[in-house]
Amino acid sequence: MFKLIPEPTFTGVAKIAAAGGATQELRLVFKHRTVAHLQAFLDHAAAHPERSDLDGLLDIVAGWEDVDVPFSPEALGQLLDNYHDVVRPVMDAYFEALRGAKQGN
Repeated sequence: MFKLIPEPTFTGVAKIAAAGGATQELRLVFKHRTVAHLQAFLDHAAAHPERSDLDGLLDIVAGWEDVDVPFSPEALGQLLDNYHDVVRPVMDAYFEALRGAKQGN
């Protein structure tokens, strides 16, 4: 049966570049957002470039799976501090999963 109201969360995989050229897969639990809320999120981000990456990601990330540290705002901040290119892959994973794009192995 088609659900008019989607589940409040869904998962996606971000491919995070690690030092030395390796790529790690980070399985994230994302928050579902309506079209209007997502547009407001993007408009706010564009109007407030001083907003931290952490605050932006906390708007869409609810948790993660198979990580050696439990999810928290502090742990997400540590991820941002330890890996140099996190925001783009997380946002890409969010929009791919939100659209229902199939992820390869």
